[in-house]
Amino acid sequence: MRYRLLPAFLIVTTTLFMSCDDDESPVDPFDDLAKYGSIVITMSGTDPDGNSFSKTIDYKYMPEFSFQYSLANPGFENPDAVVFSLKRRSSVLDPISSSDYWAEITLVADNSGSTQTFPNQRLLVAANILNEESRKYFEVQADVFSAEISNYTYNQTSGKLKFTMTSTVAEQDHNLSGDLLITAEVNVTVFTQVTAN
Repeated sequence: MRYRLLPAFLIVTTTLFMSCDDDESPVDPFDDLAKYGSIVITMSGTDPDGNSFSKTIDYKYMPEFSFQYSLANPGFENPDAVVFSLKRRSSVLDPISSSDYWAEITLVADNSGSTQTFPNQRLLVAANILNEESRKYFEVQADVFSAEISNYTYNQTSGKLKFTMTSTVAEQDHNLSGDLLITAEVNVTVFTQVTAN
């Protein structure tokens, strides 16, 4: 009797496996940590071996309920300015207290004039870059205080913030040789802290 059930079991199992859609995207178990947007960093320059490199990294993880890593604050003594403080990590495994492999941005947007200005900006980024062919890796650490801001939009109601930050980083502001070109594509949701009176 049990030998007669085996073919039926195999048919049912095969049908179940064949009915699965191969086009389904894998489920990210850390979706909740990425749902408030990301900072996508593209870096290009010269690696420690003297070879050109270009790498794009999606810093998309924000610790759950750590809204201080995605803040919109009023400008200091300027009611027409907004100070954005953003921080994302490239790996969900990086400890919260670690400064390695994070992208951190501070941007001041000033609406007081007829033209939008960005009087203060900072990008602090660190990455671990692997060359798959040689199996060599190196670290990039850069601290940027001057960048071109473009494609800026901020919706105060929804908290949606988008902009592009581009900078050619001088050698003294990063750990590699020569200039380092960095572009940050920011697409995040920001929050405003409310405190009790």
